[in-house]
Amino acid sequence: MDNVRRRLEAMATPEHRAFTEKIVKGRLPILGVKSAGMQKLLKEILAGDWRAFLEASPDSVHEELVLLGWVIVSAPMPLAERLQHLRNFVPKIDSWAVCDTVCGRLQFAAAEAEAGWEFLASYLCRDDEFAVRFGVVGLLEAFLREPYVSRLLAAWDSVRHEGYYARMAVAWAVSIAYVNFPALVTPYLANNHLDDWTYNKTLQKIIESRQVTEETRAAMRLRKRH
Repeated sequence: MDNVRRRLEAMATPEHRAFTEKIVKGRLPILGVKSAGMQKLLKEILAGDWRAFLEASPDSVHEELVLLGWVIVSAPMPLAERLQHLRNFVPKIDSWAVCDTVCGRLQFAAAEAEAGWEFLASYLCRDDEFAVRFGVVGLLEAFLREPYVSRLLAAWDSVRHEGYYARMAVAWAVSIAYVNFPALVTPYLANNHLDDWTYNKTLQKIIESRQVTEETRAAMRLRKRH
């Protein structure tokens, strides 16, 4: 996989590295490769021997870890094989960016609904905050549709991790659910088990959304816990 690393290094720019380092605070060094370059390299890997890429499990820089996650969730493979690769991948997640960009591609979880739900929900009670975030954001990305809203809210309501990125994921997920299904989520806002910080952050995210009315923003401000 040395060729993949060389390709990444060739596409990297100091400007994009500086930009990414400002918003991604992970343990891995960042090369600074734009999304378009990453997408192009992903297509090439998927068109070739992607299993060799997965066996090598390159994860020494941020971009390699992102590519690894993308290949795991995108390559054509049996569900059991994919889930095993994901079990090995999730402990490597070191930032919200790696987590969320991989979760955004979890189409397989929606296609394999019950198995996908069970797998993602199993991360909601883990000790690692990025594992919890993976469960929260993964459920959001794969199951945000009307039949699952109540089930999603109950799942997110069960999260008790105190890590910033886990709690913020819950707040973000509930706010997105509200924006899409306000009638279904409004009763939950009146009766939930979120801690005060997560609850108020949820309201803040709703207020900041461009998809809600001024009347909704005013109503959310009145709901704030003091």
